[in-house]
Amino acid sequence: MSTRADNLALETALKAISKNFRTRIIKHYIELKSAFAEGQYDACGVRAGKFCETMVRFLQEYLTGKSTPFGQKISNLGDECSKLERVPAASFPESLRIMIPRALSFLYTLRNKRGIAHVGGDIDAIAVFSCVNTAKESSLEGYCKRLPQLVSALRL
Repeated sequence: MSTRADNLALETALKAISKNFRTRIIKHYIELKSAFAEGQYDACGVRAGKFCETMVRFLQEYLTGKSTPFGQKISNLGDECSKLERVPAASFPESLRIMIPRALSFLYTLRNKRGIAHVGGDIDAIAVFSCVNTAKESSLEGYCKRLPQLVSALRL
């Protein structure tokens, strides 16, 4: 599913983001997109969780100047998202401070609490993938100001 052209388009659109975050965001997004396209719906929940954890770290760094290091567990992703919502309104756009942290918290809760990777789970992988696409497009478009290229690169 993922092609070299897809990766190049994402790399170009996200070039303003430090490589440390950019490579991880792209990797987790492409892995989720591929799993979804290949019908590996159980894997979508796991990959969505990794995407959320990476995006929260990126937002922590961008909005506050410090983030939970990679390799260190985020103790409570919901609490971390709530902290991002309290960043002063004059500092950053509402999409980065409020909307995306809430979407990430919601998606992470679905992934953890609703049986995505368990028999009898009641969450559809399409809903998970749709949430990730929305979070990805909204947060990174606002950050990079390269809206058309990014939207094109992220379309399934």
